[in-house]
Amino acid sequence: MNPSETGPLILAFAEFFPGAKQIGSYVGGRLVPGNGDEIQLFDPTTGEKSVSYRDGGAEIAREACVAAQVAQTKWWGMTHAARGRIMYAVGAKVREFNEPLRALSHSLQASPYGIVAAKSRWSRRCLNTTLAGRTSSMAM
Repeated sequence: MNPSETGPLILAFAEFFPGAKQIGSYVGGRLVPGNGDEIQLFDPTTGEKSVSYRDGGAEIAREACVAAQVAQTKWWGMTHAARGRIMYAVGAKVREFNEPLRALSHSLQASPYGIVAAKSRWSRRCLNTTLAGRTSSMAM
């Protein structure tokens, strides 16, 4: 997919998974392509088709349950201080990715801010990358 042609949802998704070739489910620390039913999303501002992707399906849901149980066991085995450090780090990441999270949220809610912010951020990234003498490509 070409991020400049697929709209704000893909642009926001690409912030978190820059090397992704398609939308998938994040299971056990990796992005897994779906093998279930195809899901068609629509641009809520225009009603036009936006992005389609395959649902995770039953097998990926089982993998997610196993991964969650493994993670929960590790979490319970940590001290309170270790879990606190992880929660603090999660908060720092949320603050670091505040704009991409906002753009993702707004693109799903049809807010004009989300559409403008995602497109302008992509434009700024391309401009900054071009000015720095690098090519501005993002594999999707």
